[in-house]
Amino acid sequence: MRFRPSVLLVVALILFAASCSDDDTSILDGGKHWLVQFHRLTLASDTPDRLEVEIEVLTGANLAQHAPDGTAVIVSTTVGAFETGGGRAEIQTVGGYALALLELPADRPASGTITARVGEVETAMEILVDEAGSMQLGAR
Repeated sequence: MRFRPSVLLVVALILFAASCSDDDTSILDGGKHWLVQFHRLTLASDTPDRLEVEIEVLTGANLAQHAPDGTAVIVSTTVGAFETGGGRAEIQTVGGYALALLELPADRPASGTITARVGEVETAMEILVDEAGSMQLGAR
Protein backbone atom coordinates (compact mmCIF):
# COMPACT_ATOMS: atom_id res chain seq x y z
CA MET A 1 0.00 0.00 0.00
CA ARG A 2 1.35 3.36 -0.99
CA PHE A 3 1.25 6.41 1.34
CA ARG A 4 -0.70 9.35 -0.10
CA PRO A 5 -0.16 12.81 1.42
CA SER A 6 -3.55 14.01 0.14
CA VAL A 7 -5.36 11.35 2.19
CA LEU A 8 -3.46 12.42 5.30
CA LEU A 9 -4.38 16.05 4.65
CA VAL A 10 -8.09 15.23 4.23
CA VAL A 11 -8.09 13.18 7.45
CA ALA A 12 -6.33 16.00 9.33
CA LEU A 13 -8.87 18.56 8.05
CA ILE A 14 -11.80 16.34 9.07
CA LEU A 15 -10.34 15.89 12.57
CA PHE A 16 -9.73 19.63 12.87
CA ALA A 17 -13.27 20.48 11.77
CA ALA A 18 -14.74 17.93 14.17
CA SER A 19 -12.80 19.42 17.08
CA CYS A 20 -14.16 22.92 16.41
CA SER A 21 -17.41 23.63 18.23
CA ASP A 22 -19.56 26.71 18.39
CA ASP A 23 -21.51 25.48 21.44
CA ASP A 24 -19.47 27.41 24.01
CA THR A 25 -21.60 30.31 25.25
CA SER A 26 -19.44 31.14 28.26
CA ILE A 27 -17.72 33.96 26.38
CA LEU A 28 -19.88 36.16 24.21
CA ASP A 29 -17.53 38.23 22.10
CA GLY A 30 -17.71 40.68 19.28
CA GLY A 31 -21.46 40.44 18.83
CA LYS A 32 -21.02 37.02 17.28
CA HIS A 33 -23.51 35.41 19.64
CA TRP A 34 -26.25 38.05 19.99
CA LEU A 35 -29.57 38.57 18.24
CA VAL A 36 -31.45 41.77 19.07
CA GLN A 37 -35.00 42.19 17.79
CA PHE A 38 -38.08 44.26 18.50
CA HIS A 39 -40.66 42.01 20.09
CA ARG A 40 -43.48 44.51 20.62
CA LEU A 41 -44.08 48.23 20.06
CA THR A 42 -47.33 49.46 21.58
CA LEU A 43 -48.86 52.84 22.18
CA ALA A 44 -49.79 52.86 25.85
CA SER A 45 -53.56 52.82 26.38
CA ASP A 46 -53.39 55.02 29.48
CA THR A 47 -51.02 57.60 27.95
CA PRO A 48 -51.34 58.02 24.17
CA ASP A 49 -48.05 59.89 23.99
CA ARG A 50 -46.07 56.95 25.45
CA LEU A 51 -44.70 54.11 23.34
CA GLU A 52 -43.76 50.83 25.04
CA VAL A 53 -40.82 49.23 23.25
CA GLU A 54 -40.14 45.60 24.16
CA ILE A 55 -36.86 44.16 22.90
CA GLU A 56 -35.94 40.47 22.81
CA VAL A 57 -32.29 39.48 23.13
CA LEU A 58 -31.18 35.97 22.20
CA THR A 59 -27.78 34.37 22.62
CA GLY A 60 -26.00 31.03 22.42
CA ALA A 61 -24.51 29.08 19.59
CA ASN A 62 -27.87 28.71 17.84
CA LEU A 63 -29.30 32.03 19.08
CA ALA A 64 -32.00 30.03 20.85
CA GLN A 65 -31.40 31.07 24.47
CA HIS A 66 -32.66 34.24 26.09
CA ALA A 67 -29.93 36.60 27.22
CA PRO A 68 -29.03 36.43 30.92
CA ASP A 69 -30.87 38.77 33.26
CA GLY A 70 -29.11 42.11 33.52
CA THR A 71 -27.76 42.14 29.96
CA ALA A 72 -27.34 45.81 29.00
CA VAL A 73 -29.39 47.04 26.04
CA ILE A 74 -28.68 50.54 24.73
CA VAL A 75 -31.74 52.13 23.12
CA SER A 76 -31.71 55.40 21.22
CA THR A 77 -34.24 57.37 19.24
CA THR A 78 -34.54 60.33 16.91
CA VAL A 79 -38.11 61.02 17.99
CA GLY A 80 -39.24 61.79 21.53
CA ALA A 81 -37.37 60.95 24.71
CA PHE A 82 -37.05 57.97 26.99
CA GLU A 83 -38.27 58.16 30.57
CA THR A 84 -34.68 59.08 31.51
CA GLY A 85 -35.31 62.39 29.74
CA GLY A 86 -33.02 61.91 26.76
CA GLY A 87 -32.82 60.26 23.39
CA ARG A 88 -30.61 57.46 24.75
CA ALA A 89 -31.08 55.03 27.63
CA GLU A 90 -29.58 51.84 29.00
CA ILE A 91 -32.03 49.16 30.10
CA GLN A 92 -31.50 45.67 31.47
CA THR A 93 -32.97 42.37 30.32
CA VAL A 94 -35.22 40.22 32.50
CA GLY A 95 -36.00 36.80 31.10
CA GLY A 96 -34.38 37.80 27.81
CA TYR A 97 -36.57 40.89 27.31
CA ALA A 98 -36.02 44.59 27.98
CA LEU A 99 -38.74 47.25 28.14
CA ALA A 100 -38.17 50.91 27.28
CA LEU A 101 -40.78 53.63 27.64
CA LEU A 102 -40.59 56.35 25.00
CA GLU A 103 -42.44 59.67 25.39
CA LEU A 104 -43.49 60.82 21.93
CA PRO A 105 -43.67 64.50 21.05
CA ALA A 106 -47.12 66.12 21.17
CA ASP A 107 -46.67 67.52 17.66
CA ARG A 108 -48.01 65.07 15.09
CA PRO A 109 -47.19 63.48 12.80
CA ALA A 110 -44.09 62.31 14.65
CA SER A 111 -41.61 60.11 12.84
CA GLY A 112 -38.15 58.78 13.48
CA THR A 113 -36.06 55.76 14.29
CA ILE A 114 -35.66 53.60 17.38
CA THR A 115 -32.41 51.64 17.66
CA ALA A 116 -31.56 48.84 20.12
CA ARG A 117 -27.97 47.66 20.61
CA VAL A 118 -26.28 44.87 22.58
CA GLY A 119 -22.51 44.84 22.19
CA GLU A 120 -21.81 45.40 18.50
CA VAL A 121 -25.20 44.09 17.31
CA GLU A 122 -28.06 46.49 16.69
CA THR A 123 -31.46 46.66 15.09
CA ALA A 124 -33.48 49.70 14.06
CA MET A 125 -37.15 50.40 13.42
CA GLU A 126 -38.70 53.38 11.61
CA ILE A 127 -41.94 54.62 13.22
CA LEU A 128 -44.62 57.13 12.30
CA VAL A 129 -47.37 58.29 14.65
CA ASP A 130 -50.01 60.23 12.73
CA GLU A 131 -52.32 63.06 13.88
CA ALA A 132 -54.96 60.59 15.12
CA GLY A 133 -52.43 58.67 17.24
CA SER A 134 -52.18 55.63 14.98
CA MET A 135 -48.73 54.10 14.65
CA GLN A 136 -47.09 52.72 11.52
CA LEU A 137 -43.87 50.69 11.69
CA GLY A 138 -41.28 50.71 8.97
CA ALA A 139 -42.87 53.91 7.59
CA ARG A 140 -40.98 56.92 6.38
